[in-house]
Order: sequence, then C-alpha cells, then structure tokens
Amino acid sequence: MASVSTKGLRYVGETRNQTRHGYGVYKYSNKFFTYEGEWKEGKKHGHGKLLMSDGSFYEGEFINGEIEGHGYRKWATTRNTYSGQFYNGELHGHGVMTYGPGGSYEGEWQHNRRQGHGVLKLSDGTHYEGSFHNNIRHGEGSQTYVNNDRYIGDWIMDRRQGSGELRCHDGTIYDGQWRNDMYNGQGTMIHCSGMVYEGMWINNKPAQEAAEIVILGEQVIELQQGQPFTIEVEIRTAEGEVVDCEQNRRLRISAGFKHYLPNQGMPLFDLIEEMEETPIPTPYGYDIVAYPLTDYENLKEKLSEFVLKPSTAATDALTVVTDAMTADNVSVTLEEDGEGEADLGPEVAPSAEVPPSTAAETTVAPSEMTGEEISESPLPPPVDNRIVEKGKAEFLNLYLPGVSPVYLPYVMAEFDKGRKKSKAVNKMMTSSEHEGETPTGRFRSFKLSSFLQF
Repeated sequence: MASVSTKGLRYVGETRNQTRHGYGVYKYSNKFFTYEGEWKEGKKHGHGKLLMSDGSFYEGEFINGEIEGHGYRKWATTRNTYSGQFYNGELHGHGVMTYGPGGSYEGEWQHNRRQGHGVLKLSDGTHYEGSFHNNIRHGEGSQTYVNNDRYIGDWIMDRRQGSGELRCHDGTIYDGQWRNDMYNGQGTMIHCSGMVYEGMWINNKPAQEAAEIVILGEQVIELQQGQPFTIEVEIRTAEGEVVDCEQNRRLRISAGFKHYLPNQGMPLFDLIEEMEETPIPTPYGYDIVAYPLTDYENLKEKLSEFVLKPSTAATDALTVVTDAMTADNVSVTLEEDGEGEADLGPEVAPSAEVPPSTAAETTVAPSEMTGEEISESPLPPPVDNRIVEKGKAEFLNLYLPGVSPVYLPYVMAEFDKGRKKSKAVNKMMTSSEHEGETPTGRFRSFKLSSFLQF
C-alpha cells in the first residue's frame, strides 16, 4: 500500500512499480470528478465508481481507462437513470433508461441514442414498441395511446407515414396510407356507426367529403293525402358531386307540423294547451311538432292486424279539413341516425321531379277511416332507417296518415264554431256544421328539410 501525492491531484490506494494498481481513490485536479475502484497499470480497469460533484455518478465496469461493459448511470439534474451496456463512455448496446419526469425506454442504443428495436413508455401512458433510428421512431412499430387508440404500421422521422392501421377505442378503424401523421392517400375507414368510406384521403379528410344530403325532386312536392310517395336522396360534396365512396350511412326520416302558439281567447284553447307537445327546433326559423310518417308496407301489415270498431256517435269535435295545407305547415325532416347529437345542416337542394308512386291496396284504407276509428287505432309504425350505398338512398312508399281530432295540438289554428276559417292563421279549414264528416283531405304540398351529421 502506498500514497502518492503531486500538485493538483491526489491518489490514495494500491500501487505497483510506482503506478496505480489495485484498489484506490483518485481525485481529479478540476475537483469535479472522483474515481473510486480498481486500477490496472495506471488505468481504471475492473469495477469502479466515478462520482461528479453535482451528484451524478457512474458505477460499473471499466476497461483500459474507459467506461465500458455493464454499468449504472445517474444524472442529477434530470434525475434520469440508465442501466445497461456502455462502450467508450457512451450508452451502447441493450439498456433501460428511466426518465425523471416519468416514462422509460428499454431497447437498443448506439452512441447515446435509441437505435434499433425498443419499447418506449411515456409519462402520459402512451406506449410504443418498434424500430428507432437516431433516437426517434422510424421504421415499423405499434403505438397505444392514452385513450386506448392503437396504431400499427410505418413510421418515418417520428411520424406515422407509409402504410398503417389505426384502431380507435370507439371501434372506428382506418387502414391505409399515412403522411405527416395524417390520413393521406388511399385508405378505408369503417366508422363505429357502421358507415364505410373507401377512397382517397387528404390531410385526415376524405377527398370526397360529404357536405349535404340532397333530396331529389322539387323542393315543394304536391301530394295526394293517402297516396304513397317516394323520396330519393344523395350524399354530395360541396361541389355537388355524389360521394360514391361512402357506404352504410344510416338515414332516418320524420315529419312534423309547423308549430303555432294558440291564442288564449280562441275556442278549444284549454284542450289544445293540455295536449300540446314540446316543439322541435329546426334551422328554418320555426319549430315543429311531430306528425306520424310511416312506410306504406309496414302500415298495411299493422292495419291487417287491427279490427276497427264501428262508429255510432257523431263527431263532436271539430273536423279538420287539410285541403288547404301549404308548404309552411308541414315539414319532412331527414337526419343521420348516428351516435351523438345531430348538427343542423344546410337546406335541401332541389333536383329532378319525383313522380308519386302508385298506392298499394290495403284491407282498410287509412283515408277511409273515421276520426273515432283513427283515434282508437294504434300509432302507425315509423319508417325503417335506410342505408346509403355508393352515396345514395331511397325511401319507398312513404305515407302520411290523415289528421284526426287527436292531432289538434299539431294544428294550432284559430277555430271558432260556426265561423269561417281565419285569414290570419295557417289557411286551415274547419267544418263543425257537417257532423259525422270524416277528417280526411289531402296535403297539397309540404316543404322538405334536412338535418345533417358527419
């Protein structure tokens, strides 16, 4: 055992032939480094610990004066720690880095950088496993995000680029091309609602992006009450092109009367007030209240099971004759049947005229039913949802049942027994002196409107 001291440095430990050899402690002249461990022929060699004055240190293997082999390194300022292989003082080989703020990396290293295959866990819960190059994600890899979305595919310069599949936590799947971390190129999205889009994508958006649901035909359609009719719709872009890349969007159709508040001084005010439903807002500056709209085939099936009761009493309530209903009174509403709340969309664009379809035969025609029979009959079944195919859908054999006294709250007009119709409200007609007359008539026209959600 020997002690050698020179100006600016100090070594206490074993020596051989006047050189550090064996175990010893060496303090460097800059006072920042201190080495404690094994020596061989004047060089750090074997197991040792290199301490720094800021609290950082390395403990592990040394070969010929260099940090090399397996060791443990801690950085005081960042609180990062590394356990693994070293070469020439650098992180090199397989190792585990635990980051002070949270997260870790386990995998291959080259020259202090992540290189090769590895697993990166971030502090927010994001998990990546795959290829690294020059410290960043590059090559093939999979990443699971904090919301449980999962991407499997290509990475270039730390971004999703190339071919890959994204499976979202809500069930939505995108499989296709990526560029700059976004959908770009040919790809297929299967939305959680069942809607499918297969085609080109540009910066996360379909090249053919749906902008409106267009009802083909005139905006105001003349219809005979009690006669089936058909509505055809197309999903179009803002430029008017049919979105033929889209499949399986579900559409729902409904109808309603324009809602008017009753005047307190009018007859039947109390009855109307009791029966009134909550109005439904529209994007056209007025509210509506629901009116039954049904599929004619479904209605035939329902009516075939219903046994009418003969009407023996005269109609005491006012009979509503809808012969003069106008486009301001009746609305048909289209909306997408998807999850979440529907956004209000643009007004329907007109196209070619839609010819009314031929009325189907039924055991008891709804237009022949009296007010009492209608009021006692079951509600008509709603229209089944339609599925869009290549950007198009068709509602066949729609049917608007006749108005009965039960639907007085939907009419909201000023009626007065023995008086002619009011010029101020709805252009409605009543006939209280014709007792026993059935509440039938026809819709001369109605306005079509659309609610959209994308």
